[in-house]
Amino acid sequence: MIGLRQILVSSLLLGAEVYAQTDSLCDKYTKALFTNNTAENQYTLLVKVVNTALIGNYTAGAKVKVNGILVPGMFMGQNVSLLHYFNGGLVSTNRGSKASAVNFIDDGGAIPLALDKPANGNTSNQYKLITHLYEFFGALLQCSMYGKTGFPAYSGNANMYDVHKYMNLDPTEMGYFIQEVGLSAASFGVAEADILAVAGALNGTFNQRCAPPVAVIPSAQAGLQAICINTACPLATSAMCSSYSTAVEPATATSTSGPQLTDLAPQLSSIAAGEVTKTEMMSSGATSGTMMMTGSMATTVTDVITSGGSVITMVRTTEVPVTSVPNAGAVQTVAPLMVAVAGAGLVGQMLL
Repeated sequence: MIGLRQILVSSLLLGAEVYAQTDSLCDKYTKALFTNNTAENQYTLLVKVVNTALIGNYTAGAKVKVNGILVPGMFMGQNVSLLHYFNGGLVSTNRGSKASAVNFIDDGGAIPLALDKPANGNTSNQYKLITHLYEFFGALLQCSMYGKTGFPAYSGNANMYDVHKYMNLDPTEMGYFIQEVGLSAASFGVAEADILAVAGALNGTFNQRCAPPVAVIPSAQAGLQAICINTACPLATSAMCSSYSTAVEPATATSTSGPQLTDLAPQLSSIAAGEVTKTEMMSSGATSGTMMMTGSMATTVTDVITSGGSVITMVRTTEVPVTSVPNAGAVQTVAPLMVAVAGAGLVGQMLL
């Protein structure tokens, strides 16, 4: 089930390649937020982005609202709930090439995430899933310390189609997930140019039905990566549908052992109220301080990007908050974007 969350950051990797930066996006924002570009700080960056994407804002001072993947929300005017993919509510997890119901919120739920941890312990489904997310994102973001002491390499299945083949995810579900991860990145000061690069690269790897094989983890061989496999998903250029099984709607589990929204709501309320004490805010060598928002400016801009034969129209929101990142040496602009993707790409809007 590791894949939903890795979608966005894989595009960050591709965005980094597009812009051919001296630093990868991982290194760039580790330096901006923590000054010292250590393995521990790179890992902490991924922890904060992933955890915020999952449960919503839990860091003081954030001015970009993140609802959270585990919380029902809206995408393109449609209600979306992804919780049943996480709590064992659906028979949708690939276990030994068999669709299974697995509870991935079995070790503390949202509370440890608000403490910058994956789970309470280190043997649960929750721990395995979320640490895999940190590792996968680290590879995709080209973290320079990935695979070294302090930043474990990803050891899970690098074939994202195989991971998600029993979920039958549609464009709305994919779009909501991407929206929340994009908002999380923006809440930590991802610059406008990098967000544009992300949006331009999202199309080809995960959101194209029947996409041909590609390697997304540096050490892995090329494999099938399409996650959006529902018939409503856009068909990839050079589609290889014979390599994919026919998508089937996952069955509802006969019993759900995982938490429901009513179980998570008190935790999320406590987090939002600041009642959860953070005991591990930053790793050794990180700078202290709080990200301060220094104002905003109004703007409406439309960008048109061509990526892999797809035309992507991006309409930015009218208010752009300006973020001052401690010790970054410069003021960063956070630009949440309403992204309308047309052509061969994912049809929808992604707030990135």
